[in-house]
Amino acid sequence: MRRFVCYQVAQRRVGEWFLLEPAAGELGGPTITNAAEEVVADLHHALGLRASERVFYVDTDGRVDELLHDGVGKFTGFAFGHEGVDLDSP
Repeated sequence: MRRFVCYQVAQRRVGEWFLLEPAAGELGGPTITNAAEEVVADLHHALGLRASERVFYVDTDGRVDELLHDGVGKFTGFAFGHEGVDLDSP
């Protein structure tokens, strides 16, 4: 049986970025890092992820990193950290 990644959108600044975090109480399934392709495709199809929007996430160590994408729902890689982006302002 396939387990799906459980995450929630903690913040979004439309047209600029998303901040994702693991869904509370959802342990044992794939992490956002391990299911990056699924997460990016889901954001594109369900929430209209735009090419201009960056996708940041809190990893299992509590660091904020970035999922890179092509703007049409395909994950293309990782970027570590979030320098130059103020994730504290909505």
